[in-house]
Amino acid sequence: MAPHKVSDALAQIIDASHKRGGITVQRCISSLGDQSILVTLLLLSLVNSFPLPGIPGLSTITGILIMFLGFQLMIGTKKIWLPQRVSCYRVRSGKLLSAMEAALPRLRKLECNLKRRLPQLCNPPVRNVLGMVFMILGFLLALPIPFANFPLGLSMTILAIGLMVRDGLVILIGLLLALGFLGLAVTLVNGSWDMLFA
Repeated sequence: MAPHKVSDALAQIIDASHKRGGITVQRCISSLGDQSILVTLLLLSLVNSFPLPGIPGLSTITGILIMFLGFQLMIGTKKIWLPQRVSCYRVRSGKLLSAMEAALPRLRKLECNLKRRLPQLCNPPVRNVLGMVFMILGFLLALPIPFANFPLGLSMTILAIGLMVRDGLVILIGLLLALGFLGLAVTLVNGSWDMLFA
């Protein structure tokens, strides 16, 4: 059965990874049912919310996948679709697993304070717009922007959690963080442009 809590989904994936010495993306997705898109978005966002040295290109790969999943969320896809090569990939990285294990108790504590609020923010058409937001943030994550991983990963993690537990207030917090980062990014780009071409 698909888990109803974010922490349950994460614990299920961690347990399967330990038992099998890793877990394929397809097996992970199939065990999550209708929550697969949101849980996968959560995991891809979560790994960018922790310092993970020694994994070159992680933000680029996860950013591209987040864009891909954000598009599916935007068009209202029910069942997640990934390219065959990605679906068969087996996740074995101890660092990624350690990041998920570190996040699990924090998520359980957070869930105790979450409840269903502002449900209109969790349904179409707002849900579709949030898919577009994930696409934009995923695109920025894929770019080599210094120190961008943490704020982008954090805002997307909060958005994914809010959608999973249907807490509109959490979604609003995630959107505010995302907009704040976007504003900062635009300011930095404009400043750099002025310095180079003034």
